[in-house]
Amino acid sequence: MHSIARGNPSKNGVTLSNSLPEPYIKRTVEGNLGLKYNIDTLKKLAEDKADFPGFSQLVEKFYQGKLPESEEEKACHVFLSRLAVETAMDQHTGRLEVVYGPMAKW
Repeated sequence: MHSIARGNPSKNGVTLSNSLPEPYIKRTVEGNLGLKYNIDTLKKLAEDKADFPGFSQLVEKFYQGKLPESEEEKACHVFLSRLAVETAMDQHTGRLEVVYGPMAKW
């Protein structure tokens, strides 16, 4: 994932919690989300979200490094790819949380 931004808050009343400046160009590598070498991670993430029959059997082919052939395998591959990108974005971006201090919320 790549980000090119100043990293400054875009909403009023938002304060950065860390004191280190964010780089203007940022790149992160989510090495735990591969469709081949780290399929176990994606399979665990997908178990609650996969809504098609035979999901586990479809994923088994990916353990062997085979490309999808059938329409069901292709759908599973696309599903896992989207899940990997979604999870990588969640890991790459920061979090917003309300913090209450002695005078008000931050």
